[in-house]
Amino acid sequence: MTTLNPCWRIHATFSSIVISTKKHVFIKPQNPSFVSLKSIPKIIYYILDKYMPSTYLFLSDAQRTLGGTSGANWLNLPTLSSSTRECYLRVTSCQIELGTLDAGITHLTLKMKIPSVNYFSSDNREVVVARLSLTQPTVYELQLENTIQILTNDNLKSLDFVLENNAGTNFSLGASDFINIMLKLDYVDQKEQVMGQLQTVPQRL
Repeated sequence: MTTLNPCWRIHATFSSIVISTKKHVFIKPQNPSFVSLKSIPKIIYYILDKYMPSTYLFLSDAQRTLGGTSGANWLNLPTLSSSTRECYLRVTSCQIELGTLDAGITHLTLKMKIPSVNYFSSDNREVVVARLSLTQPTVYELQLENTIQILTNDNLKSLDFVLENNAGTNFSLGASDFINIMLKLDYVDQKEQVMGQLQTVPQRL
């Protein structure tokens, strides 16, 4: 019995996998050799793909580097999957606290240097992932739930953010400034998408 968290329990034998949540979920692999000691990582990724479609990645200020144009970069991030997986990325929370007050900046635009297939812009620059508002004299946060979802992949070994002020000019964070970000990755069920497209083909003929 392997415990992932208090809500998820996995019991693997040489012919089946049983996942215990509030209800028991029974999976019978097509190939019995799928469940073996050497294939435990495959089992975990199979379960993550099938039953846990979301992943959270927290970026702490303690690991931030001052490189790049923004001073908001994270390097050597944990590998989120054994292979690149398509997902929708969304900033669920972000807080920036400046070491000194800048009364001229009421909003900050948070951008990321990531590939995307569902984002276009008139400036042909980095992808906008959130808009932050001044909530306290030196603090910028999300005032409303962020609905921007960027279709990308989870190959996020390093992240490079770009900040812009009210005028659209790059704004750099220094060592005395503070930022942390929570990212949510909602994975795309590619098999289900393909089947859905195939089912619509006869309707278009």
